[in-house]
Amino acid sequence: MKDKTEKKTLKEKLKETLDHMARENQKEFGSGKMDCCSNNRRLNSRGKQ
Repeated sequence: MKDKTEKKTLKEKLKETLDHMARENQKEFGSGKMDCCSNNRRLNSRGKQ
């Protein structure tokens, strides 16, 4: 019985994890905060000046 629910394919598990992470990231960065990429771009351009 227990086996059936836990026998998700690795792909499904991975997708769920990624979806969850994406949602968490949106919560973190979606509220007007910088996202990683634009933050890195800003740091890089500052370093070159």
